[in-house]
Amino acid sequence: MPLVPVIEKILHLRQNYHFGPDKILMYMQRYHDIEISKSGVWRILKRLDRGRLQASQRSKRHDRRWKRYERQRPGHHVQVDVKFVESLPGKPGSGGPAVKPVGRRGKFYQFTAIDDCTWLRGMRIYPRNNQKTAIQFLDYVLSQPPFAVETIQTDKGAEFQSGFH
Repeated sequence: MPLVPVIEKILHLRQNYHFGPDKILMYMQRYHDIEISKSGVWRILKRLDRGRLQASQRSKRHDRRWKRYERQRPGHHVQVDVKFVESLPGKPGSGGPAVKPVGRRGKFYQFTAIDDCTWLRGMRIYPRNNQKTAIQFLDYVLSQPPFAVETIQTDKGAEFQSGFH
C-alpha cells in the first residue's frame, strides 16, 4: 500500500479520535489490515508535529478520571426531584380498557428521592405537581428508610417553595 494513505489514516485517527500510537497500531491492523510498528507510528506523528496531545486531550489515570459522589453515612443527604410523565394509552386490540388520564390534561408527575450513601430510592406518581403533593411525598419518604434523614436537597421548584421550612 502506498505510504501517503497510511499517513493520512494515522493523522485522521490522531486528530479526530486522539488515539496514541498503541491504539492507532491496533486500529490499523484490525480495520485496514495494515502492519506498521508502534515506533513507526510514533515517528510519523513526531515528524508532522503531532507527537504530544494537548493536556485536555490526554487520557488521565483511572483513579483521577472521576470520583463517584456519595456520602459516608445513610440519611446524611437525600436528593428529591420531580419529573413529568406522560400517561400510557391503551393498546388497540388488546381487549383491555385504555388507561384514562387523571388530573390536568392527563399529566402525571413522578416524585423521586435518592439517598446519596445507600442509593435507596423512593418514588411516587401524583396527578398534580403542587406543594400539597410534595409534602405528601416527603412524609412518605421520611417514614420509609430505616435511618434518620438529616438533609433534603431539591431543585427549588415551585412545589418546594413557601410551604416548606
